[in-house]
Amino acid sequence: MHYINLPVEELESSITESLAELAVFTGVDRAYIFDYHWDRGICTNTHEYCAPSVSSHISDLQAVPLSEMTEWVELHKQGKPVVIDDVSLLPPDSSVLKLLQPQSVRSLYTLPMMNEGKCIGFVGFDSVRRTYCYTEKEKLMLQLFSQLFVNVKNRTLLEQRLISEKDKAEAASRAKSEFLANMSHEIRTPLN
Repeated sequence: MHYINLPVEELESSITESLAELAVFTGVDRAYIFDYHWDRGICTNTHEYCAPSVSSHISDLQAVPLSEMTEWVELHKQGKPVVIDDVSLLPPDSSVLKLLQPQSVRSLYTLPMMNEGKCIGFVGFDSVRRTYCYTEKEKLMLQLFSQLFVNVKNRTLLEQRLISEKDKAEAASRAKSEFLANMSHEIRTPLN
């Protein structure tokens, strides 16, 4: 993972590549990142890797209402992971079960992405072909990746702000130059 010197436009594909490497290393079938949009009451799947025989669901998970996963969201807000070793053991009326069944998820582990004490999203790992219990070493490694993705997100936001501010400054400079050129022309015209 070499995010430090990577141009912003290459970060997106690099994040997806990192998810793929992480999924292959841990043997999970699907790895993904979601952003929380607290103001709108939804979360959105931004990146996803699926093992070759596993179907993608990123397009289905673009505005998932937080009301469909309240227990999950509350754990993430507290900085705690969500661990479901066997989805089939969830209560039949569980909203999380209804969310996971169409994706054929059998086990999952999600980690909140915390930024200065606030949950901004989560990294998730699904097992589709079998149930799976993560080891403590895997959990620690996934936690490190979660924080790495937060740092990448912060860097991307910072660089986008800098680009925006630079564009504004250049626009202001152009406007000032045009104003001065017009004023100069207006002053010279009567004098001629």
